[in-house]
Amino acid sequence: MIKILKKLKYHYEVLFNDEIYNIETLVIYKYQIKDGSEFSLEQFNKILKDNEFYYFDRFAKKKLSKLLTIKELNDILLKEGAGDSIVQELVTNYISLNYLNDDYYVKSYLDFKGSKEGKQLIKKQLMRKGISEELIDNHLKLVNEDEKITNLISLRINKYPNLNKQQLTNKLISFLTNKGFDYYLVKNIVNQELASITIDESKLIEKDYQKLVKRYSEDINKIKQKLYNKGYNLTLIEKIINK
Repeated sequence: MIKILKKLKYHYEVLFNDEIYNIETLVIYKYQIKDGSEFSLEQFNKILKDNEFYYFDRFAKKKLSKLLTIKELNDILLKEGAGDSIVQELVTNYISLNYLNDDYYVKSYLDFKGSKEGKQLIKKQLMRKGISEELIDNHLKLVNEDEKITNLISLRINKYPNLNKQQLTNKLISFLTNKGFDYYLVKNIVNQELASITIDESKLIEKDYQKLVKRYSEDINKIKQKLYNKGYNLTLIEKIINK
């Protein structure tokens, strides 16, 4: 015999054969369970099996309030303790209802992060989420990286006011390649964008020179080498040192 102990937000606490079970509200309605209801052990086991499905269905739909890939939801359900058959049934159902759609996920990812990440990083991130390489490549072949790189350079270039031209070039190349853009494409576009920019390096080299003098005052050649390694023009180095 059933005894209803407590009604909670998503389930009821139910006593059956001296054991307490959490039965989903939808299952309570489906089987018309109430105080005094009588079920055989076989019938109640069927209810529990149904209850397990309804629990994971509710759990998964809550997780799907955030956009997920098929693999992500699959992993979440398995981690929560769902059996393979339940996971397969739920995932198949959500795909048919378009709650899960890896193609849409890729489009959304590109809309959200595509302007700030290169193809290499995008592909790495999406494959980590279980999306097929073929699907990713179909979307990435439509992406114009040249325009994205140019836009990112224009946004970053003023963030480094204390760098000489070579340092600025290296900084931008490093930043963009870390974002997943192709190194050779990045290098070419950075050089093109900086070709028309003039940086007065006199004050920058003077500042670096004064710092190096404190450390290597006895070794002018070492100071020259250090300044040259920083990307300064050798003629300008000589001019500052001789002054």
